[in-house]
Order: sequence, then structure tokens, then C-alpha cells
Amino acid sequence: MKATIWIVIVLLPFFNFFIAPNISFADIGLLIGCVSLLFHNNKSIFILSSAENRKLIFLLIWVLFSSFLFILDTSNNYIKYLTIVTSHLRFLMILYLFFNLRFFFRNNYLLNYLIRVWVYVIYFICFLAFIEYSLQFFGIYYSYYFEGITTTTGRSLKESFRISSIFNEPSYLVIYLNFSLLVILEFINQNIINSKLKLRRLLIIIFLTTLFSKSLVGFVLMLILILMYKNLIFGNISIKNSLIIYFIFSLFSGLVLYLNMDRLEEIYLLEDGSANHRLLGALELSTIIFEGDNFIKGVGLGQHKNFLIAKSYSFNDHFFMKDVSRNSGINNMFLLILVQTGFVGLSLYLYFFYKTFRSRKSIFLFFFVSGFGWAFTFNPLYWFCVSILNIIINGRKKNLIHLH
Repeated sequence: MKATIWIVIVLLPFFNFFIAPNISFADIGLLIGCVSLLFHNNKSIFILSSAENRKLIFLLIWVLFSSFLFILDTSNNYIKYLTIVTSHLRFLMILYLFFNLRFFFRNNYLLNYLIRVWVYVIYFICFLAFIEYSLQFFGIYYSYYFEGITTTTGRSLKESFRISSIFNEPSYLVIYLNFSLLVILEFINQNIINSKLKLRRLLIIIFLTTLFSKSLVGFVLMLILILMYKNLIFGNISIKNSLIIYFIFSLFSGLVLYLNMDRLEEIYLLEDGSANHRLLGALELSTIIFEGDNFIKGVGLGQHKNFLIAKSYSFNDHFFMKDVSRNSGINNMFLLILVQTGFVGLSLYLYFFYKTFRSRKSIFLFFFVSGFGWAFTFNPLYWFCVSILNIIINGRKKNLIHLH
């Protein structure tokens, strides 16, 4: 089982590396995890009658029902049936993972091992980011791009650029780091361990990487995590003198604002393409969906790209490149779910998240804010983090876990 965990965690950040069209290395890792889980325990099956699973089952039923309506409607000439099949298979794999990972991690030692491997992978990702950043001082504008395997978006290798390590975008880098950090912090917070020094080292490395990437989404998510886990991070200092914590928090916030002043000014003047795409572009595309007859049921699971190509809309702020087969063209999670599954699907999705993390509303807030940074309906990292957090928070483990 440890070998499977190692493979899944190591491949998890490589969702921008593709072994085949629309199939990433992270997808392969998730598939290996599902197959291993299937043979690991004969109880690891879909349990549709379980009350704790109904929240996500409602969404599954709606997706299947709406897809059936699309297939019957011959006027939807943009539908690609192969995409329908692959999208539903991926969704079923995600559901299988969410429902059944608890069988895998009944042994606390395995969850402990997962976290330790995850930390080492984070160090490796950040190390690659530091190399990418350092090389620019010597006029070497190298990025981790491999022809036929990875894609890059608007990055010039002739001038300085925001670092992103192995990811396509700086925002993807910091979202990976902060999602990983959320799981690690929640794991430590729920269990008795003695690794605060190593935790602070991890926090410093992630903070520096986020600082170099100049990703505002990353800064916001990390500040949320610091506020959520301030007692864990700062220990007795937080309890005895909260003023020190607020001073450190203000200092970090001020440093972030200072280093990003130029970009903040561009965002304020509506001249920052990335921010315009995520916010104004999302509003522009959602307006089209609201005005059409797809508001209730959406355009179909995994069909948003085919829909945009077929309709040939003209956008001012929403970016969409027909020739980039691996890009969704949507960097807002709520918009992507609305476009694909309609208002009903988005409502069921938010209902599932609220019910899953209702005991930890701060985590729900974290997911909500992150939704404006990227679109990850089927992203392996996203759903693996959700599944592990569900185990940590709702698993009701009785045994304590110790890290060494």
C-alpha cells in the first residue's frame, strides 16, 4: 500500500504533464490509486444507500439525467460523444475515490506516511521553483516545458517571467502548495504530533515560493490558512500575546502589497489580463449562459470547449483559444460548473461542499476563495485533497497519530 501512496502523491502535482491528449500523469496516479483500492478491500464499492454519500449522489444523478437530455436533443450539434464518455468515467472515478478512501486509511500509519511523502514532494516542487527564479538573474529564462507533454500560456523565454515550477501558471503552483498545506495543517491540527519546527520551515519555504511567483490568489489563500491555524503555527505566542501575531500578519500583508503594487494598480485600472479573465471574463461568459436556454441544465459535462467553438462568441475579457486542446479557457470554478451542469448542478455542488465541511466553515471559505483562481472540476489534486480532508475531519478516528 505504501508504494501506491508514493505513486499517487508524487504524480499528483503533474496535472499539467500529459501522457496522452487530456490524460495527465496525475490522472494516471489517481487511476492507480483507484485500482489498488479496488483490490485492497472488497468493501470498497459504491454505497449509494449511505446517508453520508447522498450529498454527492444527488449531483451524480443530476449530471446523468442532464446528459441524457443532451443526447436526446438533436439540436445540440456541438456534443462530442467521446468527451461525454470520458468525462463521466472521470467523474465516477472521483466519486469512487471520495466514497472509498476511508477503507485505505483505516491504518493510521498509512495516513502518516502519506503526509510525510507529501511534504517531501512540496520541497521538490519549491526547489524547482527556486532554480527557475535564480536562473533569471543570469539571463537564463528557462521553464519546465517539454514538447508534446506540457503546455505553456503566454510565457516568453526571452525575458523575466513569474515562476511557476512544473505548472503552466504561477497560480497553479501556489494553489497546489496551499491546497497541500491545508491538508497538512488540518492533519497536524487533528492529531498530537511534535513537528512544529519542521512545520514552520515548510511554511517559510511555501511563503517564499508564493512571494516569488507574485500570485495574488496564493497570497490570499496562505493568509487565510495562517488565520485559520494561527494557534497551531505560532503555538504559545498566539495564546499569550495575540498582538505579536497581528503584527506579523500585518508585516507579511504589507510586504505582499509592496511587492505587488504595480500589479494591483493594473488590476485597479482593469489592465491586468489575468484578473480581467478570471473576474470580468467570468461575468461576461456567465451573462451568455444566463441569457440562453442552458441556464438550468448547462451545456453538458465536459462540453464547454465544444460549445464555445460551435457558437463562436466574441469576447472582450474572456480568453479562449481554440487551438489549445488542453486548456479549458475558463479559470473560475463556479463559472465552469455553471456552464457544464447549469444552475441546478452548481447549487448541488455548493450544497455538497457546505454539508461536507459544515463543521469547519473556514475550510469551506478556503475552497470558495480558491474557486476564483482556477477551474478544477476533474482535477486530481482538488478531489484528492477534498477526499483526504473528509477523512481527517469526518472520519472520527479514535487513534492518535505521531510523526517522526
